[in-house]
Formats: sequence, C-alpha cells, structure tokens
Amino acid sequence: MERFETESLALMPGQKVQARVLSHHLWGVLVEIVGYENAGLSASIDMIQQFSWTTSSHDELLALFPPVGSQIDAVIEQISRWHPPV
Repeated sequence: MERFETESLALMPGQKVQARVLSHHLWGVLVEIVGYENAGLSASIDMIQQFSWTTSSHDELLALFPPVGSQIDAVIEQISRWHPPV
C-alpha cells in the first residue's frame, strides 16, 4: 500500500485534460478528470473566477455552466495536495 496518492503526479499545470461534470455549486462545478476516476482526486472549476468578468448578469453566468454528466475540455491551472508524495 502506498503512503500517499501518487497518480496525480502525472498531472501538471497547463496540461489539457478531459473532465466530466459531477455537480453544480454556487461558485462553479465539481468535476472528475477522465482517466483518473479511481485515483481519489477531486477537481473543480471556479466559474465565477473564470467567467464573471465576461458576463453581464448572474443568469448569463449560470447559462455557461456545463450540464451535469457532460464531458468538457479543460486545462489544469493549479494543483493542491493535502499530503506531499513520498
């Protein structure tokens, strides 16, 4: 058994990935990265931070949220780890 999760080491900022939308939240969407579903990773897209400056209303921003279950193209912006790998 590994002491810490290491599958995420293959992911780097700037990397293009496919993500599946799991749920909507007030701030954005929770996603899973396709190919890493069993790695115990969580990922999110802060829709307010990414798109609020290009929209003129809250309804317009909500219309940009991809549907739950859809698969989208994404780019990894930041990786945060609770525990560093060994």
